[in-house]
Amino acid sequence: MKRIRVFLHSFVLTIINLGSIMAGFCVYYVLKPVDQIIIQVPVAVFLTFIIFFLWSWLVYYIPNKDTPLSGVREFALTLLLTPVWGVAIFMPVHYVIRGYLTSFGNISGLWMFQIPTNFFVLYMVSCIINKLGKIKV
Repeated sequence: MKRIRVFLHSFVLTIINLGSIMAGFCVYYVLKPVDQIIIQVPVAVFLTFIIFFLWSWLVYYIPNKDTPLSGVREFALTLLLTPVWGVAIFMPVHYVIRGYLTSFGNISGLWMFQIPTNFFVLYMVSCIINKLGKIKV
């Protein structure tokens, strides 16, 4: 296991999470009369899956084979590190944008999004990449 690989993928997944949540909010803002959670969460989950799959696919086909995640342990550590990165990135960004530290409710909401979404995304991406690995491209 290479620690830098786990740090890289968990950081990228967290950035994708935060960007997807913001994109989901933008879609909600356009469709304002509907409930925010009904629009924002599915959009964010879908975008997280698509973008992280594209990232993983790109990394998989880079000539350096040390870059893709490999093994259950690396996927598990990536899953466990994303909430840590989430707080480390979200709190300063929130402070810069809003001018005050965020509440624990926002952090727990981020975690409630990240943990199940990232479990799903990491599992699906690992299955797809493993299937693609058996196909010669």
